[in-house]
Amino acid sequence: AAEGRARATSSLGSPNEGRLDETPARKRGLSAVAQAWSSEATEAQTGPAVSARCSTLLVGRADSDGHTALHHCARLPSGDDAAAAAKAAAALLQAGADLHALAASGDSPLSAALRTALRAEQTGDFRPAPVLQALIAATEQDIASSIGLASSAPWIRGPVDWAALQATRSYALILLIAEELPDLPSFDLEEEEEDEEEENQEQSDQQAARVEALQETLCQAVLRRFPGMSLRALATLPPLRDRATSAEFNLLLQCLQLASEDERWLEAVAVQLRRSGELGVQAWHGGQQVVRSLADLAGRGHAKAQDLLVEVALGPAGDVSSSGAAASGSGGAPCCEREPRVLFADRATECAVCFEPLYCSFPAFFCGADGRRACVHYVCSACADACVHAKECPICRKEVASRRWLPSPEADPRGWFEAASDGRGTLEAAELCHAVSACLPVSEDLLMKAIEHEEGPLKRSWARRGGGGLISEEDFFDLDGGLFVWILAHRRELYRIQKRGGRVPDIRLDPTGWFDYWDDAGAGILTFNDFLRGVFGSRQLESLDCRTRLHAVRTEAQELWQAAGLR
Repeated sequence: AAEGRARATSSLGSPNEGRLDETPARKRGLSAVAQAWSSEATEAQTGPAVSARCSTLLVGRADSDGHTALHHCARLPSGDDAAAAAKAAAALLQAGADLHALAASGDSPLSAALRTALRAEQTGDFRPAPVLQALIAATEQDIASSIGLASSAPWIRGPVDWAALQATRSYALILLIAEELPDLPSFDLEEEEEDEEEENQEQSDQQAARVEALQETLCQAVLRRFPGMSLRALATLPPLRDRATSAEFNLLLQCLQLASEDERWLEAVAVQLRRSGELGVQAWHGGQQVVRSLADLAGRGHAKAQDLLVEVALGPAGDVSSSGAAASGSGGAPCCEREPRVLFADRATECAVCFEPLYCSFPAFFCGADGRRACVHYVCSACADACVHAKECPICRKEVASRRWLPSPEADPRGWFEAASDGRGTLEAAELCHAVSACLPVSEDLLMKAIEHEEGPLKRSWARRGGGGLISEEDFFDLDGGLFVWILAHRRELYRIQKRGGRVPDIRLDPTGWFDYWDDAGAGILTFNDFLRGVFGSRQLESLDCRTRLHAVRTEAQELWQAAGLR
């Protein structure tokens, strides 16, 4: 057995290696190692836990979650199986098992054993931890000294040397300290007192070292494709105080790329984006690339990506004013304060065949024999096939060969833009008018009038880069007043109105009913934005109406609000 251990130890690959070379010498070595430690564990054990969890794992092998046999020994709490697990761990270590092998969760055998012992201490359980003691005895001196590792409780005494942990690639210990012992000092408190300025500088340097160590831990988690480990690292990182660095931005893009294969990475993307707080998605190099990547994922049917895309564009509450990116538009005021978002069903564009509101169905458009769009018009889903059978558009009478559905601008915004623009990459005014009125209850005539006006939304914010009044895809996804944000904000308001149901109560006849109607959360509170939405709704004003009148009503509402002593 000893000879087998020596042969196996000299030829084993990395702890997380998926498959070892099946040479005869290695087979004999692994067999001898497995027999040696399994026999010792079996003879000593008093319960089934050890054999059930690790007897089938050899040194250098791991299960689907990256756990080695040493991991399973380390995760056992103190109890009847502890002695057996300690003997198994000792045999594994003697055979060359790695006590720093990373599992997909980000834990190593050493960190798992330490976590179990630390949590036992918190509950008043101070029983011996023989597995942990065996692992501590095998820990390298430079790693042990970097956290003040001791052979008895308290197991970690500090101070923490984050730079040393990073240098030794002790990522599991970095996560453990950041999660379980966040207040552990990073410098020796018993050293000779320094002046306040030097002490503050030392604290700042140690905090920077901690963040750098966690950033590298996150990088390793992404490189190893460990989403669980990534989430743990992100949960311990502080919020962004400024724009993301290039390294942070590249890690976010890598997570987005990985999310196309594994949806679990979307949670890591969400946590990273929320780190920017009030800075919004624009803290991530403007946010355009992030939004487009999320749009791609949303178009592939990832529900989490669709929800996250709305959150990025409108803020966590589904409100433009709560998004740091979207709320900083031109004029300095949040979008909901610059224009109303209320829409009215009686102004909706109707299907040209059945005269039902177009936005209530799945609108369809027509294609010619060449597969390209035949015209700019839409009909409802119930009438589309009949029009194809008749071989002509009911509005312009152009010949049609087939029909396609217009994708939802929320679920598949890139698909919506591509369909509306016929795949040319730019959206013309007529195409825009028909596509928007197909998914929102707006009047085509009112929308076209607003588009053609010099102060209208097209020239003011929707077509900043396309030139010639054309909306490019970059314009479309512009979070500072672009068409995508405009559509999303209005659709969210539409859902709110549908949820509330009924007509807006008359504030003069039923002020309590009017208040409750606009109090979405039912909290008995109206913010100024809620009040303003109610004023616009009561006066039947929408964002496409005359801007001079909108400004006058907004000013009047603001004066009333301030006169009531509100802020």
